[in-house]
Amino acid sequence: MNKKIILGVIVIGLATAGYIGWRMFDQKVPSLADEKAFAQVSATDLFAEFSTDEAAANTKYVDKVVSVTGKIATAPSAQDSIVVLNLETGDLMGGINCAFEGAAKDDLAGRAVGEEITVKGMVAGMLMDVSLVRCVVEK
Repeated sequence: MNKKIILGVIVIGLATAGYIGWRMFDQKVPSLADEKAFAQVSATDLFAEFSTDEAAANTKYVDKVVSVTGKIATAPSAQDSIVVLNLETGDLMGGINCAFEGAAKDDLAGRAVGEEITVKGMVAGMLMDVSLVRCVVEK
C-alpha cells in the first residue's frame, strides 16, 4: 500500500477516536427530577437497612434512584460546585448525605435545620453515612 493511504487511514482513525472521546467527555448528566423513584423510604429506615445488612442494602439500593424523607440535620454546606445536605436518622454515628449540584442547589435556599424535606437521589453506598448523589428536592 501507498504510505499516503496508510497515513490517511491513521489520521481519520485518530480524528474519529478523538471526536468520540470528546463527545463522551462533554456529555451532560441528566437530572433526576423526572426520574421515577425505585423506592420511597424514610431517612431512618434507609440508614437502618444499611446498618443492619450493608451487603443486602447495597444490592437493593446502590445505583438506584430513591426518594428519602427526613429532617434536615445540618445546614447545607457548599463544597466546590456541590452542596451537601445531611438528614437525621436517629443514630449519632451516621446519617444520610445528599449531594446537590447545578440548578438543584437553588432549591435548598431558605431551608432550615429541623425542617422535613423529601429528596430524590441516586444511592452511592455507605461509608459512615449513606450517600445520595445527583439529588433534587421533591416538591
